[in-house]
Amino acid sequence: MAMEERKLQISMLASEAQMKIADAQMKVLGVQKMLMESYALLCPNQVMDDRARLLFKDNLLNIASSSTPARAPLAIADVGAVNQNKPITISTLAAEMGYRFDNSQLQRIGKKVSAAYQAKYGEKPGKHEQLVGQASIMVCSYTERDRGMVEKAIVEFINE
Repeated sequence: MAMEERKLQISMLASEAQMKIADAQMKVLGVQKMLMESYALLCPNQVMDDRARLLFKDNLLNIASSSTPARAPLAIADVGAVNQNKPITISTLAAEMGYRFDNSQLQRIGKKVSAAYQAKYGEKPGKHEQLVGQASIMVCSYTERDRGMVEKAIVEFINE
């Protein structure tokens, strides 16, 4: 009986946590919207430049890919789980591994990762817009589920 009561308590606490997360995210989204609208008012003809648009877009994607109610832990055991759909970048992962590459090197690594992705999934990776230098370009998209192949491509590049 005591075990059933504890399970019920844990379930209730998880539900409360999910509601608090949802509430906090709604507040963050509200602030984000206000910042975007305020920034746009400062832009010529109220049109954001590509750099600002991408920064706001990245912020919104980061908010969306963090713990949302749909992805919030449903049990204590899930707290340490990694969201396999969380976006990752080659440059960020390289930095985590202690490496820093210029754009040319990142492109060469990117070609290795893209080839590995195609070999594994039988299709080209999707793409997203990214600010590189002063230009907005389309680059391949990867997620946590692809971490191993990205790390392997980085190591292979270093060992060439």
